[in-house]
Amino acid sequence: MTGGRLKALQISKATKPGMYGDGGGLYLQVTGDGKELSAKSWIYRFKGHTSKAGKPLAREMGLGSVGHMVARGGA
Repeated sequence: MTGGRLKALQISKATKPGMYGDGGGLYLQVTGDGKELSAKSWIYRFKGHTSKAGKPLAREMGLGSVGHMVARGGA
C-alpha cells in the first residue's frame, strides 16, 4: 500500500502502523498497536521554509480523522 491512489477498502483494512502514500504529498497515517486499537488520519507533507544551511524543511499538516470520511463514501 505505498504510492498511488488508495481505495476505500484499502483504507478500511489498513491496521499496521505507518504512513501510506496517496499521491501529491497526501498520506494515510495509521497509529496504534496494529490490532484492535488503531487510529487513522490524513497527513499532508510539504516543504516549508529553508533552514540556515539552505535546505528546505519538511513540514506536516494534519487534515483530520479518516473515520467519518470513509463511512460517508469518500474523502
